[in-house]
Amino acid sequence: VYFDGDDYFNLPTGTVPFGNSSYTVFIIADAIGAGAYGMLGSGSYGTTSKVNAFRYYTTTQMSNYWWANDLYPTMNGRLVTDPNVFTFEYDNTWGRRGYVNGTETLNKALGAVRDSTDTANTVGKTSGSEYMRGDIGEIIVFNTALSGADRGTVNRYLATKWGFTSFMDSDGDGWVDTDDAYPADPDRVVPWPSQLDNISGLLASNLQLWLTATGDHNGDGDTNDTGETDRSPFDT
Repeated sequence: VYFDGDDYFNLPTGTVPFGNSSYTVFIIADAIGAGAYGMLGSGSYGTTSKVNAFRYYTTTQMSNYWWANDLYPTMNGRLVTDPNVFTFEYDNTWGRRGYVNGTETLNKALGAVRDSTDTANTVGKTSGSEYMRGDIGEIIVFNTALSGADRGTVNRYLATKWGFTSFMDSDGDGWVDTDDAYPADPDRVVPWPSQLDNISGLLASNLQLWLTATGDHNGDGDTNDTGETDRSPFDT
Protein backbone atom coordinates (compact mmCIF):
# COMPACT_ATOMS: atom_id res chain seq x y z
CA VAL A 1 0.00 0.00 0.00
CA TYR A 2 1.39 3.41 -0.92
CA PHE A 3 0.92 6.19 1.66
CA ASP A 4 1.24 9.76 0.38
CA GLY A 5 1.74 11.52 3.72
CA ASP A 6 -1.79 12.42 4.79
CA ASP A 7 -3.71 9.16 5.19
CA TYR A 8 -3.63 6.09 7.39
CA PHE A 9 -5.69 3.12 8.57
CA ASN A 10 -7.21 2.66 12.01
CA LEU A 11 -6.82 -0.81 13.52
CA PRO A 12 -8.88 -2.56 16.20
CA THR A 13 -8.06 -1.74 19.81
CA GLY A 14 -5.19 -3.85 21.11
CA THR A 15 -3.83 -4.87 17.70
CA VAL A 16 -0.33 -3.66 18.60
CA PRO A 17 1.04 -5.46 21.70
CA PHE A 18 0.39 -3.28 24.77
CA GLY A 19 1.12 -3.25 28.49
CA ASN A 20 4.51 -4.86 29.01
CA SER A 21 3.90 -7.85 26.75
CA SER A 22 6.75 -9.20 24.65
CA TYR A 23 6.49 -8.85 20.88
CA THR A 24 8.12 -9.42 17.52
CA VAL A 25 7.07 -7.13 14.67
CA PHE A 26 8.08 -7.54 11.02
CA ILE A 27 7.52 -4.63 8.63
CA ILE A 28 8.33 -4.53 4.92
CA ALA A 29 8.54 -0.94 3.74
CA ASP A 30 10.36 1.71 1.74
CA ALA A 31 10.16 5.49 2.10
CA ILE A 32 10.51 8.37 -0.34
CA GLY A 33 13.53 9.64 1.61
CA ALA A 34 14.56 10.66 5.11
CA GLY A 35 11.80 11.69 7.50
CA ALA A 36 9.79 10.79 10.58
CA TYR A 37 7.48 8.48 8.65
CA GLY A 38 5.24 6.41 10.89
CA MET A 39 4.52 2.81 9.93
CA LEU A 40 2.69 1.25 12.90
CA GLY A 41 1.79 2.57 16.30
CA SER A 42 -0.44 2.62 19.34
CA GLY A 43 -0.73 4.02 22.83
CA SER A 44 -1.01 7.30 24.69
CA TYR A 45 1.40 9.57 22.82
CA GLY A 46 3.14 12.16 24.97
CA THR A 47 3.37 9.98 28.08
CA THR A 48 6.60 8.14 28.92
CA SER A 49 6.49 4.38 28.28
CA LYS A 50 2.81 4.49 27.28
CA VAL A 51 3.49 4.04 23.56
CA ASN A 52 4.57 1.28 21.20
CA ALA A 53 5.36 2.78 17.80
CA PHE A 54 7.55 2.03 14.78
CA ARG A 55 8.78 4.60 12.27
CA TYR A 56 11.61 5.84 10.10
CA TYR A 57 13.97 8.12 12.04
CA THR A 58 16.96 9.31 9.96
CA THR A 59 18.69 8.24 6.75
CA THR A 60 20.58 5.62 8.77
CA GLN A 61 18.20 4.68 11.60
CA MET A 62 14.78 3.29 12.34
CA SER A 63 12.87 3.78 15.60
CA ASN A 64 10.80 1.64 17.92
CA TYR A 65 9.75 4.16 20.51
CA TRP A 66 7.89 3.88 23.77
CA TRP A 67 8.07 7.65 24.31
CA ALA A 68 11.40 8.57 25.94
CA ASN A 69 12.51 4.92 26.03
CA ASP A 70 13.46 4.26 22.43
CA LEU A 71 15.44 1.86 20.24
CA TYR A 72 17.18 3.09 17.08
CA PRO A 73 18.39 0.19 14.90
CA THR A 74 20.75 1.24 12.12
CA MET A 75 20.05 0.58 8.45
CA ASN A 76 23.11 -1.69 8.01
CA GLY A 77 24.16 0.11 4.83
CA ARG A 78 20.74 -0.01 3.19
CA LEU A 79 18.93 3.12 1.99
CA VAL A 80 15.56 4.23 3.34
CA THR A 81 14.34 4.27 -0.26
CA ASP A 82 15.21 0.58 -0.60
CA PRO A 83 12.62 -2.06 0.25
CA ASN A 84 13.67 -3.59 3.57
CA VAL A 85 12.46 -6.02 6.18
CA PHE A 86 12.55 -4.35 9.59
CA THR A 87 12.18 -6.55 12.65
CA PHE A 88 11.64 -5.21 16.15
CA GLU A 89 11.77 -7.64 19.05
CA TYR A 90 11.06 -7.18 22.74
CA ASP A 91 11.46 -9.84 25.39
CA ASN A 92 10.23 -8.53 28.73
CA THR A 93 12.85 -10.65 30.52
CA TRP A 94 15.95 -9.19 28.79
CA GLY A 95 15.21 -6.23 26.48
CA ARG A 96 14.98 -5.26 22.82
CA ARG A 97 16.67 -6.04 19.52
CA GLY A 98 16.39 -4.50 16.08
CA TYR A 99 17.11 -6.25 12.78
CA VAL A 100 17.35 -5.06 9.18
CA ASN A 101 16.94 -7.78 6.56
CA GLY A 102 17.71 -10.46 9.13
CA THR A 103 20.88 -8.88 10.54
CA GLU A 104 20.83 -7.62 14.13
CA THR A 105 21.96 -4.00 14.12
CA LEU A 106 21.20 -2.94 17.69
CA ASN A 107 20.15 -4.36 21.06
CA LYS A 108 19.20 -2.73 24.31
CA ALA A 109 19.13 -4.44 27.70
CA LEU A 110 16.02 -4.33 29.82
CA GLY A 111 15.61 -0.95 31.46
CA ALA A 112 12.39 0.96 31.95
CA VAL A 113 9.23 -1.15 31.99
CA ARG A 114 6.76 -0.43 29.20
CA ASP A 115 3.12 0.09 30.13
CA SER A 116 1.63 1.14 26.81
CA THR A 117 -2.10 1.51 26.38
CA ASP A 118 -4.17 -0.43 23.85
CA THR A 119 -5.62 2.65 22.11
CA ALA A 120 -4.89 4.57 18.88
CA ASN A 121 -3.75 1.59 16.80
CA THR A 122 -2.80 2.76 13.31
CA VAL A 123 -0.95 1.78 10.13
CA GLY A 124 0.62 4.58 8.11
CA LYS A 125 0.87 7.01 11.02
CA THR A 126 2.30 7.26 14.50
CA SER A 127 2.31 10.41 16.65
CA GLY A 128 0.95 13.76 15.43
CA SER A 129 2.10 14.48 11.88
CA GLU A 130 4.27 11.35 11.58
CA TYR A 131 2.49 10.12 8.46
CA MET A 132 4.04 7.47 6.25
CA ARG A 133 5.36 8.59 2.86
CA GLY A 134 6.18 5.46 0.92
CA ASP A 135 5.14 1.84 0.64
CA ILE A 136 4.21 -0.67 3.31
CA GLY A 137 4.11 -4.14 1.80
CA GLU A 138 3.38 -6.34 4.80
CA ILE A 139 3.25 -6.24 8.58
CA ILE A 140 3.34 -9.30 10.82
CA VAL A 141 2.83 -8.91 14.57
CA PHE A 142 3.45 -11.54 17.25
CA ASN A 143 2.69 -10.95 20.93
CA THR A 144 5.79 -12.90 21.94
CA ALA A 145 9.55 -12.73 21.40
CA LEU A 146 10.22 -15.33 18.74
CA SER A 147 13.05 -17.81 19.02
CA GLY A 148 15.91 -17.43 16.58
CA ALA A 149 14.67 -20.43 14.63
CA ASP A 150 11.12 -19.06 14.36
CA ARG A 151 12.37 -15.61 13.39
CA GLY A 152 14.48 -17.25 10.68
CA THR A 153 11.44 -19.11 9.37
CA VAL A 154 9.43 -15.88 9.07
CA ASN A 155 12.39 -14.10 7.46
CA ARG A 156 12.73 -16.88 4.91
CA TYR A 157 9.01 -16.73 4.12
CA LEU A 158 9.21 -12.97 3.54
CA ALA A 159 12.43 -13.14 1.53
CA THR A 160 11.00 -15.78 -0.78
CA LYS A 161 7.59 -14.14 -1.12
CA TRP A 162 8.96 -10.67 -1.92
CA GLY A 163 12.07 -11.66 -3.87
CA PHE A 164 14.51 -10.34 -1.27
CA THR A 165 16.86 -13.34 -1.18
CA SER A 166 19.77 -11.37 -2.67
CA PHE A 167 20.02 -9.10 0.39
CA MET A 168 18.10 -10.98 3.11
CA ASP A 169 20.07 -13.00 5.65
CA SER A 170 17.16 -14.99 7.04
CA ASP A 171 19.10 -16.87 9.71
CA GLY A 172 21.48 -14.03 10.60
CA ASP A 173 24.65 -16.06 9.98
CA GLY A 174 26.36 -13.46 7.79
CA TRP A 175 25.39 -15.05 4.44
CA VAL A 176 22.54 -13.71 2.32
CA ASP A 177 20.00 -16.33 1.34
CA THR A 178 21.13 -16.67 -2.27
CA ASP A 179 24.63 -17.68 -1.04
CA ASP A 180 23.37 -19.90 1.77
CA ALA A 181 22.33 -23.49 1.07
CA TYR A 182 20.52 -23.50 4.43
CA PRO A 183 19.07 -19.97 4.68
CA ALA A 184 16.97 -20.70 7.77
CA ASP A 185 19.69 -22.56 9.70
CA PRO A 186 22.42 -20.35 11.27
CA ASP A 187 24.66 -23.37 11.90
CA ARG A 188 24.92 -24.46 8.25
CA VAL A 189 25.91 -22.58 5.12
CA VAL A 190 27.04 -25.07 2.44
CA PRO A 191 26.13 -28.74 2.02
CA TRP A 192 28.30 -31.26 3.84
CA PRO A 193 30.56 -32.87 1.21
CA SER A 194 29.47 -36.46 0.65
CA GLN A 195 33.14 -37.49 0.51
CA LEU A 196 33.41 -36.64 4.19
CA ASP A 197 30.64 -39.05 5.19
CA ASN A 198 33.36 -41.70 5.50
CA ILE A 199 36.02 -39.52 7.10
CA SER A 200 38.04 -42.43 8.49
CA GLY A 201 38.31 -44.01 5.07
CA LEU A 202 39.31 -40.71 3.54
CA LEU A 203 42.12 -40.16 6.02
CA ALA A 204 43.40 -43.68 5.47
CA SER A 205 43.67 -43.17 1.70
CA ASN A 206 46.31 -41.27 -0.21
CA LEU A 207 45.43 -37.64 -0.86
CA GLN A 208 46.70 -35.65 -3.81
CA LEU A 209 47.62 -31.99 -3.87
CA TRP A 210 48.08 -29.93 -7.01
CA LEU A 211 50.51 -27.13 -6.23
CA THR A 212 51.28 -24.15 -8.41
CA ALA A 213 53.76 -21.83 -6.77
CA THR A 214 56.89 -19.79 -7.34
CA GLY A 215 59.84 -20.81 -5.24
CA ASP A 216 61.78 -23.92 -4.30
CA HIS A 217 59.31 -25.62 -1.96
CA ASN A 218 60.46 -29.21 -2.37
CA GLY A 219 64.24 -28.69 -2.16
CA ASP A 220 65.07 -29.74 -5.71
CA GLY A 221 66.59 -26.43 -6.70
CA ASP A 222 63.72 -25.64 -9.08
CA THR A 223 61.99 -22.34 -8.28
CA ASN A 224 58.89 -23.14 -10.30
CA ASP A 225 57.39 -26.02 -8.34
CA THR A 226 54.31 -27.15 -10.21
CA GLY A 227 53.01 -30.67 -10.09
CA GLU A 228 50.79 -33.27 -8.55
CA THR A 229 52.14 -34.82 -5.37
CA ASP A 230 50.89 -37.74 -3.31
CA ARG A 231 50.58 -36.62 0.28
CA SER A 232 49.70 -38.30 3.51
CA PRO A 233 47.05 -36.36 5.47
CA PHE A 234 49.68 -35.70 8.11
CA ASP A 235 52.63 -34.68 5.88
CA THR A 236 53.92 -31.15 6.31
